[in-house]
Amino acid sequence: MAIIGVLIALLLPAIQAAREAARRTSCKNNLKQLALAVHSYHDAYHGLPPMYTSAKDARFTVAFRLETHSWRTLILPFIEQQALADSLKLSQSATHADNQPAINRVVALFNCPSTPRSSVIARGLWHGRQRRVTAALEKRARGGEHMVETGEQGKAAASRFHPRTRYADAGVTLVEIELFTGRTHQARVHAAHIGHPIAGDDKYGDREFNRELRRRGLKRLFLHAWRLDFRHPVTGCKMALEAPLAPELSTLLERLAHVPPV
Repeated sequence: MAIIGVLIALLLPAIQAAREAARRTSCKNNLKQLALAVHSYHDAYHGLPPMYTSAKDARFTVAFRLETHSWRTLILPFIEQQALADSLKLSQSATHADNQPAINRVVALFNCPSTPRSSVIARGLWHGRQRRVTAALEKRARGGEHMVETGEQGKAAASRFHPRTRYADAGVTLVEIELFTGRTHQARVHAAHIGHPIAGDDKYGDREFNRELRRRGLKRLFLHAWRLDFRHPVTGCKMALEAPLAPELSTLLERLAHVPPV
């Protein structure tokens, strides 16, 4: 057993390193393609794309960056995303309702495989595909308790929600959240902001929804960070660990899958 334990201890870092090497290669290739797109833009317009372009309804707040169109929008035609570029209305801000369908689209070239992700159970059945949320967040005191709320004067924050499994009879959805910023309670507040509060969230969630899931066995917040990236303290090698759902959370999903229809 001791020999097996040593072998596992030696193999795991190598396996994790190999996986991270593949992710790093993918990231490098994405950066190369983006650099080529910027050069193509330069050749077409005799200049580099601006970092941000202002729209007529953009508001000059702390969250201004999230309302303007960035250089990524301008190079879309040069990364084989002409249709997406044509669907955007640059005369309106990025967060304008007319642009919501376009900004909710995922362009794989802009994503790194090592982006932090979490899994949650959200109230209600998710309609449509993934959704990007860019509501700014600010801390406030409510009745002696510190809360985080959405607000124009808050700090810029961005999350992307990916629906994974819909439990129609239970009326809930398993959602993966991709965080692009690291604000306090960001996942929880953004989930509540779009009308899909996280199960078991006694601070920003729905009391009746939480009560119903407690009856089904949920005794904690259903928020599971399933991926973690860090550097090995001895070798300096970048590690990428993925953790399965805790047994009690997996058990809850099994129960939700077998909820009898109403």
